[in-house]
Amino acid sequence: DGIRDDLVTGVQTCALPISSTDTPNPIQYFIDQGITIIKIASNSTYSLFLTNNGQVYAIGENIYRVLANGNTTSQYTNPVFCSQLQNYYIIDIAAGYYTSFF
Repeated sequence: DGIRDDLVTGVQTCALPISSTDTPNPIQYFIDQGITIIKIASNSTYSLFLTNNGQVYAIGENIYRVLANGNTTSQYTNPVFCSQLQNYYIIDIAAGYYTSFF
């Protein structure tokens, strides 16, 4: 299915605000897109997903541009491609409080 079993725990509920009526489903998004996730980094407001080909996707609150997609729009339903990283092959990720590390 493209996602390692040891990475799945807890991802279904990542970065969902309590007041939201949307249900996040990043696992199904990656399966549908044929994307293989090799690492997940998360904190209380957003999650990062590293693919096997060095790309990064993110989901959650984006007030401080931590999703690296060029805007401050939060995304709670489906992960977004971190377009500001598209010219780089990313080998590691970390989710800080106000900062993402690549």
